[in-house]
Amino acid sequence: MLITTVLILAAFPIAFGLFFAYQWLVARRRVKALQSTCAHASGELARFRIAEEDLRKQASIVKLLYATGAATNESATIDEALRLCLERISDFMNCPLGHVLLLADDETGELVTAHLWHCDDAVFYKEFMRRSEELRFKSGTGLPGRVLETGQALWVNYPTNDGILPRADEACAVGIRTGFAFPLLIGTEVAGVVEFFMTVTQAPDRAMLEAMMHLGTQLGRVLERARASQALRESEERYALAAHGANDGLWDWDVRGNQVFFSTRWKAMIGCEDAEIGGNPQEWFSRVHLEDIDMLRVKLTAHLDGHSTHFECEYRILHRHGGYQWMLARGVAVRNLDGMATRLAGSQTDITERKRVEEQLQHDAFHDALTGLPNRPLFLDRLRLALEHAKRTEDHCFGVLYLDFDRFKNINDGLGHAVGDRLLALVAARVQKLLRAGDTVARFNGDEFAILLDRIEDASEPVRIAERIERALERPFNVDEHEVFTTVSIGIALSSTGYDQPQEVLRDADAAMYRAKAAGRARHEVFDEGMHTRAVERLHLETDLRRAVDRGELRVYYQPIMTLATGELHGFEALVRWQHPRRGFLLPAEFISIAEESGLIVPLGLWVLREACRQMRVWHEAYPLETPPTISVNLATKQLQHPEIVEQIAGVLRSTGVDSRCVKLEITESGMMEDSAKVISILHSLKALGVSLSIDDFGTGYSSLSYLHRFPVNALKIDRSFISELRRDDENWQIVRTIITLAQNLGMETVAEGIEVDAQVKQLAALDCAYGQGYFFARPLSTEAATNFIRQRQPPETAETYAEEQSLDVTSSLSPFVH
Repeated sequence: MLITTVLILAAFPIAFGLFFAYQWLVARRRVKALQSTCAHASGELARFRIAEEDLRKQASIVKLLYATGAATNESATIDEALRLCLERISDFMNCPLGHVLLLADDETGELVTAHLWHCDDAVFYKEFMRRSEELRFKSGTGLPGRVLETGQALWVNYPTNDGILPRADEACAVGIRTGFAFPLLIGTEVAGVVEFFMTVTQAPDRAMLEAMMHLGTQLGRVLERARASQALRESEERYALAAHGANDGLWDWDVRGNQVFFSTRWKAMIGCEDAEIGGNPQEWFSRVHLEDIDMLRVKLTAHLDGHSTHFECEYRILHRHGGYQWMLARGVAVRNLDGMATRLAGSQTDITERKRVEEQLQHDAFHDALTGLPNRPLFLDRLRLALEHAKRTEDHCFGVLYLDFDRFKNINDGLGHAVGDRLLALVAARVQKLLRAGDTVARFNGDEFAILLDRIEDASEPVRIAERIERALERPFNVDEHEVFTTVSIGIALSSTGYDQPQEVLRDADAAMYRAKAAGRARHEVFDEGMHTRAVERLHLETDLRRAVDRGELRVYYQPIMTLATGELHGFEALVRWQHPRRGFLLPAEFISIAEESGLIVPLGLWVLREACRQMRVWHEAYPLETPPTISVNLATKQLQHPEIVEQIAGVLRSTGVDSRCVKLEITESGMMEDSAKVISILHSLKALGVSLSIDDFGTGYSSLSYLHRFPVNALKIDRSFISELRRDDENWQIVRTIITLAQNLGMETVAEGIEVDAQVKQLAALDCAYGQGYFFARPLSTEAATNFIRQRQPPETAETYAEEQSLDVTSSLSPFVH
C-alpha cells in the first residue's frame, strides 16, 4: 500500500509535468497557427496593395491612352497630334525630353528628325537636340534604328546599354540614363519613331511599353489619315489651280437632271460672261455649226450608251461676236452599278489655230510655194480622177501638156536665182490666163510645168493651146528692171492613147517634151508609140552602160592634135567609144547624154582618164622625145562637181606614172560657170597637180568672158562651129580672130577643132592659132593606129626598134586616118 502510495505520490509530479508539457505544446501549436494566419494575412494585404497599385497604374495608362487618343483625334494637323503625344507621355513618365522621327522622303529608308520636341530646358539640352537633328538613323542604328528594325517598343538603360550610342557624348553631358521609344505603325510598316529620355536609371516598364505599342498604332492611323487628307487637299488645290490657269474650258453634265455646268473659261472661249449662259445643254448644242451638230450628238450618245471608252469630238462653235471657232471636246462618263451613265464631264479646247496650221500645211503639201500652183502629187490626183472618168465615159477625153523652159539655167546663172524665181511666177500667171476654168496647171520641179486639159473636144485642142502658150511667151518679161525672153518646149499626151495609170500619161508627155527639145526647142510634139519605144531603148542602154566598164566593152580612141605652123604632132585628145555587144560600135553622141543624166559620167570619165594616162606613159617610154606628146581628156561638169575630184585625179597620176605636165583636162565653158567660185577653187587645186587646163568648145557658152581672167586655164579650144564655115572677112573669121587675140593677151594657147580642109589650116595659121585637130589630120584612132601614127613621125631606128618589141608592121598604111 505504502509502496503504492509512494508510487502514486511519485507519479503525480510526472503526470502534472506531462500535463503542463502537453498544454504547452498545444499552446505553442496554437501560437504558430496564429502566427501563420497573421503572416498569410499580411502577405495577402501586400499582394492586395501591389494589385491595387498595378490597377491604379493601369488605370493611369488607360487614362493616358484615352486622353492622348482623344487629343490626337481632335488635332487639326499631324504635327499638333504628335506634340500633344510628346507632352502627355513626358508628363506621365516624368521625362524631360521627347522627340519624333519620321522616315525620310527619299528612298533610303532612314529615320530623320521631324523637328518635333518636348523639352523641359531647351538651353540645357541644346547640344543633344542639335546632334539628334543632324543624324540619320539607319535600320538597327541607335535607339530609333533598333525600333525601326524590330517594329517593337524598346526600353534601354545608359551607359550599360548602347541604345543611344550615336549620341553618347551629348547624352552623357546632360545626364541621360534611360530611354524608351515606340514605332508609329501604319499597318505593319514603321512610319516613324517617338523617343523619350530620363535622367534616372529606371527598370523597363513592360506595361508602359505595351501601352506605347497601342498608342503607336493609333498615332499611325492618325498619320495615315493626315497624309491622305493632305494629299487630297493638294490634289484639290492642283485641280483648282489647273482649272483656273488652264486654257481649256470645263463642263460637267448631270445626265439624270439634264443640267450642265460650264466653267467661266468655257464661256469666255465663245465670248460670253458667266451670267449669259445657263445650265441647259442647248446652251452648248444650239451654238454648234449645223454641219457638225449631228456628229457631236452621235459621239455623245455612243459614249453614254457605252459603245466607246471615252468621248472626243472636233466641231465648230459660234462665237458671240460672229464667226466660228474650232473646238476639241473630250470627256468620260461616270456610271452606276448598273452601268448607266449618271454624269459626263470633260473639257473643251480651242483648236482654231491648229486647224488653220493644218489647213496651211495641207495646202503647202499639195501646192508649190513659189507660184502657188498645184504640185506633182495634187496634179497626179486630179489626173487620176480624169483617167477614171475617161474609163467610165466613152466620149470623155483629156490631154496633158508637159512644159520645160529652154535654157532657163542660163537665166539663173546670168541674172541670179531671184530673177529666175520671179520669172517662173510671172510665167505661171501668164499661162494660167490662157486656160479654161476646169483646167489644172501645176509646177513640178524647177522650170518644169504640166497642164491637165480636161474634157477636150478633139486631139487638135491641146495643140492649139500649146501654140497659144508659145505665142504668149514670145513677149518679153520685165523682171527687176531686166527684159527677159524665154521659150518653152512642150510635150503632149492624149487620153486616146489608152492609159491605166496617171504616171504613164506623164511619162509619155515628158518623152514628147524631150523630143521637142531634141528637134530644136521652142516647139511642141505630140506623143506617139515610137517615142515610147525609144525611151525604153534608152533605159536599156543605160542598164547596159552600167556594166560596160566591167565587161571591157569601152574603148579609148585618140585624135591627133597638130602644130599648125610645122605640121608636127603635139598630142592627142582621148575620146571614148563603146563596142556594144548587140548594137555594135557606138559613138559618144549615142550614150554620153545618158551617162550624164544617170551620173555614170563620173566613173566613166575617171576610167577614160586612167586608160589614156596609162597609154600615154607607154608611148613616152617607147618613143622618148625632147617634147613628149600630150594627152587631152574631157572633164564633165558632174565630175568637176564631185567632192573628191582632185583626189581622184591625183590618184590616177600616181598609179599610171604619167608626167602630169603632159596631161590636159578639158572643161566646157558652161561647166565652169556652174558655181564659179567653187569651180575656181577646184581648178587651182588641179593646177597644183601639174596638169594643164583648157576650155572646150569656147565661144558657145554664156557670159564667160567676164570670168575668163579669173580661171587658171592654159588654152582655149575654138568650137568646130566657127571653123566649119571659116571664110576671110565673114562673121566666123572675125570671131576666131577675136578669140585668138584674147587668148594671146591672156597668155593662153589656142586649139582649133573640126579642121577638114587645107584652106582652114592656112587661115588659122595666118591668125596665129597654135594647134588644130580634125579629119584633115586624122580621124579618132584606135590604140594600134595611134601607135602607128606616132611611129611614122619617129626617126627610123626608133620606129624599127619599137616594132620589133611590139611585133608591129612598120609599113602598115595609115589610111584612112591620115591625109
